[in-house]
Amino acid sequence: GILITEAGAAFDGDSGIAGPRQATYLQQQSVVLRRAMLDGADVRGYIWWTLMDNFEWSYGYSKHFGLYAVDFPSRARTPR
Repeated sequence: GILITEAGAAFDGDSGIAGPRQATYLQQQSVVLRRAMLDGADVRGYIWWTLMDNFEWSYGYSKHFGLYAVDFPSRARTPR
């Protein structure tokens, strides 16, 4: 079976709460994944990278991958 891990994307300008391009990306990925499964791919799981925004070694705190936006100074977390 196939387990897709650390799937995610960060887009310039999506640092806010809505993250519209990130949401579109996730929706498109689910369509492609479902199509592959209907074609016979044995997909066992899909794990988004990451639950909350975090520190990225190459980009510091400038990229926002999380399903939850994190305001690092206050550490407040807000669903995207």
